[in-house]
Amino acid sequence: MAGETSADRNIFISFSSGDKEKAVLVCDGLERAGLRCWISLRDVGPGQNYQAEIVNAIQATKAMVLVFSSRTNASLEVSKELSLASAFKRLVIPFRIEDVVPQGAFLYELATRQWIDAFAGWDAAIGHLVAAVRQAAGEGAVAPAPAASPPSPPAPVHTRISERALETARAALTPHLGPIARVLVRKVSGEAASVEDLYERLAAHLPTAEEKAAFRSRVRSGSSG
Repeated sequence: MAGETSADRNIFISFSSGDKEKAVLVCDGLERAGLRCWISLRDVGPGQNYQAEIVNAIQATKAMVLVFSSRTNASLEVSKELSLASAFKRLVIPFRIEDVVPQGAFLYELATRQWIDAFAGWDAAIGHLVAAVRQAAGEGAVAPAPAASPPSPPAPVHTRISERALETARAALTPHLGPIARVLVRKVSGEAASVEDLYERLAAHLPTAEEKAAFRSRVRSGSSG
């Protein structure tokens, strides 16, 4: 709207350039619910300093919606935006449009966040997102908050890997990765050829040798218990 500034737009939409169509759909869904958004491809005007406008918008926002996909993991610009949101202590709501696990800096930043998964049902996910954003914007609870991701039961796993082994892996990985551990175990279990292969694949996702060793020690202890 004419005369509006970034301070008038409570929700910052962060996205990889390869996901701009989905980001626009997210913005439209929020704005149809009466929530004003800031999205760079619309709200950075001709001749404006792109980086400065990003910083101002994140600083003025009440919440960031992170449209997350495999392309996000490779986006340095989105990583910078997420770091700014953390520095300004803004709520970040990851909105996954693909069933992918954060990597690198994203894994660190998102380890304790609650996610909304859109790939399992777009309309329901937008509804959860609207409710979460309204709470963040100070409009009070208007609908149940989204459940911690993943909201659906684990996918079928390789028949050679027992549920006990999966639970051992989840318990050993959770101290390192938080809620993401359950998602990562579910994903990797479909690729692993054996229990030992599963554990080694999971250890590879930990950043330091010390964490890898601690994880292996926990799974060995859990397996023999």
